[in-house]
Amino acid sequence: MAGRVFIIILICSFCEMQKQALPQAKLRVYPPVIKETESVSLSCEAPSHVSVHQCYFYVNGGTQTLLSCVKTFTGSDLLRMSWQTSPAVVEVRCFYSVKIGRFNLQSPHSDSSYITIGLKPQMSMNHFKGDQTIFTCSLPGSVKHDTTCHLYFGEANHPAETKNIMKTRSSKTNQWFCQFFIPEGDLLRRLQSVQQKDASCDYSLEDDGKVLSPRSDPYDLTGLVKSESVEIKTTQMFTTSVFLSSGQAVPEPPTSAGVTTVQVTSANHNPTTNTTSDVKATENVGSGVDSSGGDVVQQEVLEKFSSAEMTLGDAEGD
Repeated sequence: MAGRVFIIILICSFCEMQKQALPQAKLRVYPPVIKETESVSLSCEAPSHVSVHQCYFYVNGGTQTLLSCVKTFTGSDLLRMSWQTSPAVVEVRCFYSVKIGRFNLQSPHSDSSYITIGLKPQMSMNHFKGDQTIFTCSLPGSVKHDTTCHLYFGEANHPAETKNIMKTRSSKTNQWFCQFFIPEGDLLRRLQSVQQKDASCDYSLEDDGKVLSPRSDPYDLTGLVKSESVEIKTTQMFTTSVFLSSGQAVPEPPTSAGVTTVQVTSANHNPTTNTTSDVKATENVGSGVDSSGGDVVQQEVLEKFSSAEMTLGDAEGD
């Protein structure tokens, strides 16, 4: 009996020594951020000189799963295996075994890797007309103090701005967040450069900034762009003067550069006093008004002139 116990102890000691002698398994995960319907590839690796018999994976510290050393899972598979629902972060470890005679020796476990499923930030926006737009990127869950956020316009691959998270959580949502302050003119220029009208954000999941979260849902800026475009087109410098004069004035043709002056002269005759007064309206239009707007400008001047003429006619009739 004592002999058998000794043999068992000897065998266990041999297995433990062999385990310690085996190199640690290395787990590769790509990509580390997926949606439920997307797939992630897991690869449990050993040095090339080691003859691997089987590989095993632990998902969230749960029951080990015997698999081939390279395996692909969907986000839904990992959620089911870890008894979680989206959004979630799934921890995965692995080890391999080597067969020596009747013994199946196991390697040390790999370091833990984390797979993010469905965790994406939320984008909100506050616009201050004529000044700037503030984009807020709210992050789900807990993050590191040095986490960075990235702001994108349209489907651009490179971020327009990068910011560190704020030092305190939001008082309203209790979430960590980043803020981007974009001047109004800069915002319109950036949207024009990508030929799209939306913004989104993501945040770093690793210290090196190479692993990023899924992007937030696009924030539609169509209404803001239309409003600002109309504001820019209609903000022109107009100077109008209505005065009495004698003689005849001829309207000048509009020009594309400098200042365009449109003059309209009319004789207002009063049969009671047998006097005639000339009314001249002059409209100075700053450069930047294109030829398509010339008729509109002239129409506005004629309307102002007509109003002035009626006022003078009433005054002289009195």
